[in-house]
This record gives sequence, C-alpha cells and structure tokens, in this order.
Amino acid sequence: MVAFKGRSSMIQFMPLKPIKRGFKVWALADSQSGFLLNFDVYTGKTDGNVPYGLRENVVLSLTDTFKNKFYCIYFENFFTSIPLISTLLMKNDKKYMPGDIEYAQSKNISVMRWKEKVVKPNTLISNMHNASEYTMINRKNKKGEKIAVKCPVGISDYNKHIGGVD
Repeated sequence: MVAFKGRSSMIQFMPLKPIKRGFKVWALADSQSGFLLNFDVYTGKTDGNVPYGLRENVVLSLTDTFKNKFYCIYFENFFTSIPLISTLLMKNDKKYMPGDIEYAQSKNISVMRWKEKVVKPNTLISNMHNASEYTMINRKNKKGEKIAVKCPVGISDYNKHIGGVD
C-alpha cells in the first residue's frame, strides 16, 4: 500500500493494515535482495472478462516473464486458491498443538500445514515440494534453550526466502 490522502478513484481502504488508505500495488520482488522485479497498480474491479479470479490473475501477470524458466515463486496465503487446500481448511476447527503437521498430496500439488508457536497454523501449497518431507529446524523453548523441531521442507523453504518481500 502506497500512502495517499488526495482524491483518486483508485484509492483503496484497508482498515487492518498499517497504511490504511492509498494505492494498492502488487509487487514481485527478489526474496534475497528485496529488489523489485515487476509491479502492478490495482485500479479497482475489472469488467469481468478475466479468465481467473483477482488473486490468480495477479500472480499470473506478475510472473508472466518468468514462464518456463523454472523459478520458485513464494507468495502469501491471500493468493492461494487451488481447491485442494479445502482438504485442510475443512478441519479448521481442529485444535492444533505446537509441532502438529498435516499434509495432502495430489499428483504434483502438495498442501502442508504446520503449527509452530503462532496462534494459527502455517498453511502452504506448493508444486515443487513433497508434502511428506520434513526437516529439523532450531527454535528456542521457554527457557531460551535451542531445541530441534520437525518442520515441513516447503514451510522451511518459504520462511528462508520470504524475507526480501514480507
């Protein structure tokens, strides 16, 4: 969100964001450097002649120049829309405990959910990770001691590479 208090038909209002009013800009950035690779200013609703929904179209248009170049694209759950994720979302009344892992796989698409210490579990959908693979990562316990905990490889990779954008 780019802050703006003037008049424009493209102004967006998002009360839960740190910058509440301004121009919404979709951005594709390098995860290591934060370097902006592509962007699009959201101008409001389209005429409805789009092949997918807003979220899918944003990702597809921003990554169009990377087509068939085998880059790994990380994005937040706002953009996730593959119906397979409903397998996990139907269980959202389940009480997750720290360390809990759930996953589902269908052909080359995998969905994984992992509960660390946060209130809600982390959910990831990937077309390059095996949902059943996990790695050990170091976390501090309540006493400040480092302990190894099990984490899905896809979520571990996401956490390593999202820093340049998040």
